[in-house]
Amino acid sequence: MYADFGGGRSGQAPLTWGQRGIWDAMARNPPGHFNIGRVLMVPRRGGAEVAEVARAVGLLAKRHEALRTQVALVEGEPRQVVRASGRIPLTVVAADPADAAEAACGFLTRWTAEAFDHEVEWPLRVGVVSSGGRVRWMALVLSHLAADGHATEIVLRDLRLLLRQDAIGGPPPAQPLDLAREQHDAGARRTRAAIDFWTGQYERVAPVMFSPVHTGSGPRHRRVRLTSEPLAAAAGKVADRHRVSSSTVLLAATAALVGARTGHASVALSTIVGNRFSAGLRGMVTTLDQLGLFVLDLAPGAGLDELVPRAWRAALAAYRHAYYDQPALDAALAAMGRRRGAELNPYCCFNDVRQPGGGSAVAPDASSRLDWLPDPDGIRCRFCLLVGDAPGAGLVLQLTADTRCLTSDQIARFLPELENLVLSAV
Repeated sequence: MYADFGGGRSGQAPLTWGQRGIWDAMARNPPGHFNIGRVLMVPRRGGAEVAEVARAVGLLAKRHEALRTQVALVEGEPRQVVRASGRIPLTVVAADPADAAEAACGFLTRWTAEAFDHEVEWPLRVGVVSSGGRVRWMALVLSHLAADGHATEIVLRDLRLLLRQDAIGGPPPAQPLDLAREQHDAGARRTRAAIDFWTGQYERVAPVMFSPVHTGSGPRHRRVRLTSEPLAAAAGKVADRHRVSSSTVLLAATAALVGARTGHASVALSTIVGNRFSAGLRGMVTTLDQLGLFVLDLAPGAGLDELVPRAWRAALAAYRHAYYDQPALDAALAAMGRRRGAELNPYCCFNDVRQPGGGSAVAPDASSRLDWLPDPDGIRCRFCLLVGDAPGAGLVLQLTADTRCLTSDQIARFLPELENLVLSAV
């Protein structure tokens, strides 16, 4: 079964800045590492016909050019190629109603681990689960080259609309093809400002935050997860007191503990910045995420209440300088690294993936739970902290760390210590 699309424009352009950043990151990480998977219940009582689902997916691809974009290598450089027409495969399976949701999740298990071949494959995989001849559930796996987390929510929203009403009103959204041309033609000044900021920050911080110091025969990386309702409530209270976001509070607490672990007086973290600062960018399906460089100066004995306002200012500076031409910034940092005799990379990442309004009220008898997750293979990170919403209420913090830099015991203690630091500031 296929979802046919047609009637749109075609064209070529360089990759956008966000696309180029994730393109390079894909080459450094395991296959499928950045794929985004979602399961969708068909928003119609009684489900939909397979043909109706195919039509909706085709209209979705017509509306959002990123979903019908492939990549061609031209003299070694990647270029996005938008196709005017084509066919997106739909994998259809039948399942009993009680098993349909699980069958949809099965698509994610298989497909999220498989790399996309962007030269020949569409950046969208679609699984369809029917029960009694009607489609009840769908699974979508998107390449991060086509969509970031925000764009994925747009895709899901528009697909629901198309399944319900077969059309979407209003003007078409802005497209990454036009953004790429705009960045290529008029982005030099913005990139120059970003380069000046990043090189200036690296003049005053250590080139890396975590260096390998431990040896052992255990797993190279460990991953631990803290699920906490008290932390969500406490971070919200501290944020309200300082009129900042809870993300800023967690970022400040993370930097404080990294400084305590490493002894660095100034802590640098890579942050993921969404870059949706205009109406056109907010509605675009593409990947706009780029790395920001967050640097926080730590004073001896400074508490969280003192660090949060500093973290807010440092985060704003990082956000302002997280929109740039990736190869140009990489070249500038490589040149600076050669002069210093060291690679410039914090290897210390903070990524808050919560969606606005995603949290729920915290129960009075809220609790926390710490779990070890399966050890990841083939990744490069030394310290990566992921923040998300817990199902129902609370926060989920997931830490992935290199055991050459932090022992398993230190990894296990980090998130509870972060929780205690925030709770003690209430």
